[in-house]
Amino acid sequence: MVVNDSVEAVLAEKKEAYKVWQRTAAATDKHIYRQINNRAKKVVTKAKEDAWRVWSEDLESTAGQQKMFKMAKQMRKDQKDVLGSNFIKDAGGQLKWNLLKCRKDGEVILKIY
Repeated sequence: MVVNDSVEAVLAEKKEAYKVWQRTAAATDKHIYRQINNRAKKVVTKAKEDAWRVWSEDLESTAGQQKMFKMAKQMRKDQKDVLGSNFIKDAGGQLKWNLLKCRKDGEVILKIY
């Protein structure tokens, strides 16, 4: 998301209102914080919509399509599970680990060698 000055200002105002509410614990300060929080949500939503509109304007062009596919590839890469690291596998690709003991509380301790 592209953060502009209005988003930064309203988030700073929200943060300050939250601090005041936490210091005083007054119902009026909570009400003020909730109003500012609702306004901040609207400003952030508007900024996200504007950023999305700007990002998606040139999707019809070749460069825009490349940008879209690059983003989809990154999203797919981010969703993959981490399957382990090579430094705990032997030459055959087998995991090198040894079960040492099981504690009374059921926690298993593994020794990686």
